[in-house]
Amino acid sequence: MFPDSEVANIAMDISINQTITEELPRKDEKGNKCGVYIEDFTEMRLTKDQSTLYYYTEFQKAKEEKKKSKGQNKDSLAGPKGNQKGTSGCKEADELFDEERNSGNDQKGGRRNPEIKGKYS
Repeated sequence: MFPDSEVANIAMDISINQTITEELPRKDEKGNKCGVYIEDFTEMRLTKDQSTLYYYTEFQKAKEEKKKSKGQNKDSLAGPKGNQKGTSGCKEADELFDEERNSGNDQKGGRRNPEIKGKYS
């Protein structure tokens, strides 16, 4: 149903984490970020309590915007000035997409970057 497995994972996490009533840990025992929450992507202005399909679609739009802006030599908000990796308009999303590209993920269930899994799973 979702060809881009990395984006699908994020969309599912955002959708599911909103339904959990108890407070979830935001950092692991080493202080690293864990889990993914709608609040992490404020620049995307996501609507709360939506379906996985809604979040998947919104992240796909952001990913396309990043790809399009890369051709216009725009910088990723997650990297140093002059990186020209393109931007989705959201620092957290840019970080996610930049890491995904570096992971070698083929978007069809391919390899995962352990850093992404630690941050966003």
